[in-house]
Amino acid sequence: MPGISPILADKGTFSSKWQFAGATYSLAGTFLADGTYSNSIARRGLSPLSVQLQLDLSGGEMIAGTISDGIWTAQLAANRAHFSKTIPAPQSGSYTLVIPGSDDATSQPGGDGAGTLKVDISGNITFTGTLGDGTKVSQHTFMSKDGQWPLFVSLYAKQGFLIGSLPLILISQILT
Repeated sequence: MPGISPILADKGTFSSKWQFAGATYSLAGTFLADGTYSNSIARRGLSPLSVQLQLDLSGGEMIAGTISDGIWTAQLAANRAHFSKTIPAPQSGSYTLVIPGSDDATSQPGGDGAGTLKVDISGNITFTGTLGDGTKVSQHTFMSKDGQWPLFVSLYAKQGFLIGSLPLILISQILT
């Protein structure tokens, strides 16, 4: 599973950082007028990664697409950082959360973990926690306009990962 961190600038130009299989790659380019982008990411000793992206031109503040090495294909989604000091995040605050473990500890860590989540007024997120097996995790990211927290943490010497998209709107409603 790849992690993507794009930055979209004026006139459809972008730069991005991709985390995949223990390596980090950079990709920059310009979306066409129809919002599409296509290119590849070279990898030393491996086949290139083919990237197809679609910029949401209807105001959805999202980039969607696919990445493939020719054998497998993964779906991608990246949200825009929407909130700022002038557009404050309604979910700003501090939260404590449970990270459910697996019922099958032979394939995934068993036992529950816990963590703290801090959302600042600009929608920036700081997450720190401990998984059920004692593994420490942390992430710095942002919340999307629709209240989604894109969670991606590399684990176990880059042999595993914690991934998801969590709705902070729901978390905020439960706690208030």
